[in-house]
Amino acid sequence: MPRAVALLAALAALGGACFAVLVANAVNWLACENEGSEACERQDLASTQLVVAIAGLAPAIVLVVAAARGNRRITALALVVGVPLYLGWAILVDAAVHGWDDLTLVP
Repeated sequence: MPRAVALLAALAALGGACFAVLVANAVNWLACENEGSEACERQDLASTQLVVAIAGLAPAIVLVVAAARGNRRITALALVVGVPLYLGWAILVDAAVHGWDDLTLVP
């Protein structure tokens, strides 16, 4: 893959990571909006998914730097770390919104 295409893909992944942090922050902020609501029981999940989304910025940044330098090993390592991390984040954000009993991984 040409370096320019890889860099564009890495920048798109970084944009997705930034968007995930935005969504995670909104879920964390809205998790316990109404005191005494059922969602307040999931505040810990909301906080955890925010931390995971923020942690996911690191492999996304590494991916951009590695793609810019053309280092395929580091690019692959960033993908191996980042993809499962965001899959885990997706499960956590779903659990924070719906609860563990009503996970809707596939709508």
